[in-house]
Amino acid sequence: MKVLIDKSAKSALTASDFADSTFSVSSVGNIGGRYFVPTILRPQVAIIAIGKAHTYAKYFEDKDAFFPAEAINFSISADHRILDGATVAKFATRMKQLIENPNLMLLNMH
Repeated sequence: MKVLIDKSAKSALTASDFADSTFSVSSVGNIGGRYFVPTILRPQVAIIAIGKAHTYAKYFEDKDAFFPAEAINFSISADHRILDGATVAKFATRMKQLIENPNLMLLNMH
């Protein structure tokens, strides 16, 4: 894993580095990007793209006011010949839950 991280940091990954994987995680957050649509690297079946966390003005109806809130964007591209769209949507929903409440990652999820 360390070798792949080092190669990634140097933009030196090759197709053979992805040969045995099925899912990728990509990010533009480290260069300030908030959102992008990832392209699947075959033979993988899906990829998630994660943008930079940012602050925005959120309206709270009960207080009739705007307050700062944190957000992060992510998007998933999947090969629908292999993965059903409903399964991908469930995964995205679970990712959203975990991002909004990271403590859930500490629970036993069997």
